[in-house]
Amino acid sequence: VFDQIWNRVVRNQKLGKKTWIYFDEMQLLLLDKYASDFFFKLWSRVRKYGASPTGITQNVETLLLDPNGRRIIANSEFM
Repeated sequence: VFDQIWNRVVRNQKLGKKTWIYFDEMQLLLLDKYASDFFFKLWSRVRKYGASPTGITQNVETLLLDPNGRRIIANSEFM
């Protein structure tokens, strides 16, 4: 799934399209080490390709417990 998201972002960038990516209950993506690492890399890179990642959670504190969650918050323009 992550590769599909990345491929779509790259394809849309080549077509001059902006991509909006919504992650509901994003804290669940941080439970798995592979998913957490990939999610942080994706969050950091997609804006350079004309995409806007949006994370949705009911509890920001959960994100603060994960190192990648903290990095994602630090790398975010809006909260």
